[in-house]
Amino acid sequence: MGGNLRKGRLRRMGSERTLLIGSRIKALYETLSPSDKMISDYILANEETLQGLTTTSLAKNTGTSPATVVRFCRRLGFSGFSELKFSLLKEQLAPGEELTKVLPGDSVGAIRQKVIAFNQRAVEALSLTMEDAALDAAARLIAGASRFVIFSDGGSSASALCAYDVFSKLAIRCEYITDPFFQAMAVRQMGEKGVLLVVCHSGRSESVITGLRFAKECGVSTVGIIGSPHTPCAKHLDVQITTNFYAEEILSDLAVARVGEICAISVLHSIIASRYTPEQVQQSKRQIAALESKRVDWHSNS
Repeated sequence: MGGNLRKGRLRRMGSERTLLIGSRIKALYETLSPSDKMISDYILANEETLQGLTTTSLAKNTGTSPATVVRFCRRLGFSGFSELKFSLLKEQLAPGEELTKVLPGDSVGAIRQKVIAFNQRAVEALSLTMEDAALDAAARLIAGASRFVIFSDGGSSASALCAYDVFSKLAIRCEYITDPFFQAMAVRQMGEKGVLLVVCHSGRSESVITGLRFAKECGVSTVGIIGSPHTPCAKHLDVQITTNFYAEEILSDLAVARVGEICAISVLHSIIASRYTPEQVQQSKRQIAALESKRVDWHSNS
């Protein structure tokens, strides 16, 4: 039964997803093994001739094995090389890459459509880049933390504030700290059951890396929502959730970076909430109800 479910899931991913193969590869590239990168490079450089290849010939041309080729195709959401080739052929017959490239002379309406399409494609990539095991491990750490603190920097600070908002509504006692001196004091006080969550799209923020390094020295568990793996932040993380967004010339990565981070935070929120006991659910409801004291009754005429 498990095999049938997996095959069904793969067929749905292959038939319903609109993310182009090249974009899928770009979204996953930094997370791939050396063998998978060789297959990726070959596919991107030889799209026009792939239809004449078999799984075995592609493996031979890339110095890998047929099993590696099949695993790579499944990583992209296909059941195997044949399905990948079929999807690629459909792209070649009805190319859509230009749908997200902003060109000189494009009208405002065309740019609006292309930017929205770019953002949609990036969101679709999240299903490929966010690992279930990492999400589960992060949710367990956050839910069981004796003290939960959030750090961020730059543009990702907006997402970190969203994390503080949603986890507080779950009645989790968390703190969002921006001052580096207060961050250091908080880390020192957290203890072994403390959890530090960092949100850092670039993975290269000096202040975030410093905070993570100190947290590891203090025995604090660390979770990170980062754009790409293998960045300086990653080496200090116990659990990393990668949104791994790619960029296009002219199109800003601001929206997709924030959307990716917020999607990851939302998934973690839902995982934790789905495991709550009735008592924890009531605590969360009381926390949310407390916010009503700060809101105006819009039904009122006053």
